[in-house]
Formats: sequence, C-alpha cells, structure tokens
Amino acid sequence: MKLLQLLERRLDELQEIGDPSHMTSRELRNELEDNGWAKIDNGDTAYSNVYGKNGSPWVVKILKVSRIGKTSTRFQCAMQWYRYCLNNWQSNPHLPRIPFVKTLRATAIGDDGQRKIAKEHVSYVVMLERLEDFYVDHYEWRREDPLDNAIMFSVMAAVAGIYDHNWMNDEDVQRVFPVLLRLMPEEDLMSLFNSIKQHAWVDDSFEFGSEEWFASFSKTLLQHGGFSDIGLMMERGIEVGVKYGNPMAIAMEQIHKAGEDNGCEIDLHLGNVMVRPSTGELVITDPVQG
Repeated sequence: MKLLQLLERRLDELQEIGDPSHMTSRELRNELEDNGWAKIDNGDTAYSNVYGKNGSPWVVKILKVSRIGKTSTRFQCAMQWYRYCLNNWQSNPHLPRIPFVKTLRATAIGDDGQRKIAKEHVSYVVMLERLEDFYVDHYEWRREDPLDNAIMFSVMAAVAGIYDHNWMNDEDVQRVFPVLLRLMPEEDLMSLFNSIKQHAWVDDSFEFGSEEWFASFSKTLLQHGGFSDIGLMMERGIEVGVKYGNPMAIAMEQIHKAGEDNGCEIDLHLGNVMVRPSTGELVITDPVQG
C-alpha cells in the first residue's frame, strides 16, 4: 500500500473514531469497540492496550498510567520514543509509522462526588502502522554492503543474543567481526586485544592489522570475550554507521541517547522489534520501558 493511500486510510479512520483528545481512555475504548475495533491480545502489555480492526493498516495503542497522581518515568520514556518516531518515521524505514500521538482527557471523581479534570492523571493514545511478528530464526538480516551487514548483525545480537539463537553461523562471524573491529579506533582496538589476552590465549603471531590478525582475533573474541567486550565493538560500528547516514544505526543511536540523556531503561528484545510486511524491513517498536 502506497504511503499516500496509507495516510488517507488513517484520516478516514480518525473521522470514524473522533478526536481522542476530547475523550478519556474509557470513552476512547468504548468508541473503538462501537466502531468494530477489538483488543489484540499479543499487542497488550503491562503499560498499554492495543486495538485493531479487520482490514485496517493501523492499530491504536492506549498507554496506561503506571501510578495515579504521578506520571511515571517509564511512561514518559515511552512517550519520548513515540514522539521521536512521529517526527522522524518518514525519513527512517526502521521506525514505526506513527501519524499521531495525542493526550487523552483525564477525569476523576472529587470528594464532592463531582467529576473533574485530574491534571496529574494522564493517558495517551498512539496510532501506528500494523506490523508482523518478528521470527529471529527466519528473518533474513544479511546485507551485501559490509557496513550495513555489520550494523544489522549488531542489532540482531542486541535483540536475540549472540550465543543462544540460531540466527547466525561461523561464516557470519568471519564476515562481520573483522568489519566491526576495523571500525574501532586503533587505541580502543589494542585495549580490547590486551584485555582479552589477560584471560585467554591469543595468537599474536600475525602482523597487527593484517587480514589474518583480524580473522584470528575475531574468533578469539567470540569464544572468550564478554558481552561488554563484544558490545563495545558493536557500539563503535553503530557510531560509524551514524556518520555514514545508515538509518538503522541512526535509530539505534537514538535509543541509546534515550538511556544516556533521559535516564530511560533500554528494553531491546525479540518482542520489541517487528517486520513491515510490504518491504520486509525490521522495525524497532518499543525499545524503552514504558
């Protein structure tokens, strides 16, 4: 479905539902159900309810407030991510298409029994494209471009783990690890090499920086390196990818910025990435807790 058609469908469905900013979360749920929308079980979380409708390319996600009377940090982190996607999805295929994020009207019953606005009790509604589930053992992440391939490998390792799944093989490691190692500054690379040497045998008979050296150290790193060692290597690859304008690297950088700059807890795992059925692209949906 073309993007213009997709947005037209969004406008039609908004008219059908009405303006959510004038509704409470309960009123919006009632309005959705009256118009043929139903909860999608596998989309619900502890922090949200997700509604879908047969034939619609969109889902509607209502975020719950974690604590009445005080907006939780987790809740704010989720909204920061959705607003980032709202402003950037048209330029980055690895972000979910989000045409709107709205604040729902909040109400509460006062001591006098009258309904009033509870300013600190805030809920949000997000409309986003309907995506397909991500199956790690079947998704074809490999790319022809060495940098793109290395970044996709890094993302797969972040969400699926590098030791516990069958999504990659020895040939992938031999192809990807040397690329990621070459992206590291020489000072960092030597520091990593010396760190591994402290607790594992490393073949240092090859000339530093040669094809043989990178191939040998790659194998040693996978066998004896810790998650922090391998993570540092992949982190440097993402940084270089951002400089080259790689869209997946840019998305990953934004996720880590959310953790570093805003104190949000990163929550990358198999359930927080999905696949866009029209293109087969990997889409990062909910990478921060909330």
